[in-house]
Amino acid sequence: MKTRVGYFRNARYTFKFIRELSSFIIALYSIYLLTLLYYYHMTLSDAILAGPLQMVLAIIALVFALIHSISWLYLMPRIVKVKVGGKELNINLVFGLLILIFLIITTIILVILI
Repeated sequence: MKTRVGYFRNARYTFKFIRELSSFIIALYSIYLLTLLYYYHMTLSDAILAGPLQMVLAIIALVFALIHSISWLYLMPRIVKVKVGGKELNINLVFGLLILIFLIITTIILVILI
């Protein structure tokens, strides 16, 4: 049976679809988390934020946040051409450097929080 939507027949469209879906899921999780924080503030109960369901939802949101971040970093050098000394840098080199900076900043934040 043929479908009219060709998102899943082409890898590029699937990539775009997952990127857009990830932003929607992150937005839903943000609203959910803000609601939980509001109830936490009103009741001052730690049980609201410490359940296993919240951990599972946080991990799912983290996975989609990583997908969204990495896909954004992947697209960035294709949108904005980086020139050094009048010469354009390789797209893959810029993507690799952006991922490296992302990992360094994430590590610094984790070290500060832990």
